[in-house]
Parts: sequence; structure tokens; C-alpha cells
Amino acid sequence: MTYPYMTGYFDFNLEYWDEKVLRPGDQFPALCYAFGITADKVKSCSNVYDQIEFINQEKTRTPTGVLEIGSGRGEVTCTLKKLGVPVTAIDVAIDIQKWIDKTSHHFFGADFIPPQVIENNIKNVKVDLSKYDTIMLVESFEHISEEDFESTWTNICDNFKGLLCITNLLSVWPIHIGGDWEDAELQHCRLVDDKLFDAMSTKAKSVVYRHKSHFVLEF
Repeated sequence: MTYPYMTGYFDFNLEYWDEKVLRPGDQFPALCYAFGITADKVKSCSNVYDQIEFINQEKTRTPTGVLEIGSGRGEVTCTLKKLGVPVTAIDVAIDIQKWIDKTSHHFFGADFIPPQVIENNIKNVKVDLSKYDTIMLVESFEHISEEDFESTWTNICDNFKGLLCITNLLSVWPIHIGGDWEDAELQHCRLVDDKLFDAMSTKAKSVVYRHKSHFVLEF
């Protein structure tokens, strides 16, 4: 079962969040891929407004609807809404809406209306994929067990038309089960490696981009 991240889990590693910028190693590239920007064109930006300007200048597609699985604090979800893209966020963390609200106001001001997040395990959420042309998993895939993701993956293979964007920090590859911290096997509960990506590639129409933990498929 996906680890039910407790209140306070996202209170660590706030460097980029404090600076109001999407992490350059996984969050910002994922957003770029979703807008059709190739990896060789992704550049460093100093804040989220520069990142939004870059995307608006360089995009070759605009998502009509995004499903983010494992939204975490909501940096990507909130930025998608700021970009005017309809977005649905799902996360199993307790009180995750409070973090989405906090991120929305921290990044974009008190008047910015936060997107709503579904607080649930993805295995318990029935998603009509016809509403989306983009699915994103940003530093979240390894936190969802194969069993919990099975029905979603079947739904994607059978019913989804669009881009599936999976990213993590490139320095973390492959992503092993467990680690050197408490409850590591519950938090990193799925092996994400080349063998898994090879198998996923066979179900897709094409591989748009693949480099270590950055993986974009077209369905």
C-alpha cells in the first residue's frame, strides 16, 4: 500500500520552495516536456515567473488537461493552473490540500485561487482519462507500489491519448526500494529502472524522450 504521508512530511527540503522556483532537476523539466519543449532547450531560470515566461515562449503544445499523480506540495499543479491549464491533482498525503493552498499563495499571492487536490490512494480513484491529454508523475512514481498503480496503468494503456511524463532527479538512478531512513521500504516501495521503462515503452505509441529517470511516452 502506498505510504500515507503524514502531516508535516513536506516540511523538509524547502530550498527551492522558499525561493519560489520549480526544482530544475525534475519539476521544471517535467513541465517543459508537458508543453512540448525538448530536453536540450530546457534552461535554468531564477524564479517561477521566469519559468512561466520561458514555457510560454518555447512551448510547441499546450495541454488541454493535466492529471498529476503525486502532487506533493503542489508546485507543478499550482504552476499549471497559473498557466491556465485545467489540472487534477491526486496525492495520498494527509491534509495535502493545506500544502496546495500554502504553495499557491506563497508562489502566486493571496488572491490566487488554489487548485483542488484529491486526497486518496490512486488505486481508489477512478479517472476518466478522456478529459486529459497529459499525465505527470514528478518524483512520485517510486512511491506508488506496482499493485497500487496496476489499475491506473491498465487504464492508461487502454484509454489514454497523450503524453505521460515521469521525472525524478537524474542523479537518483535507478531508484531502488528502500533506503537509509525510517520507513524507507514503505516510502520508496517500487523499483524504477531501465527494465521497467523498457516494459512500459512497449505499451506506448512512441518514446518521446528517455534519459535515466526522465521518461516521456506518447499514447
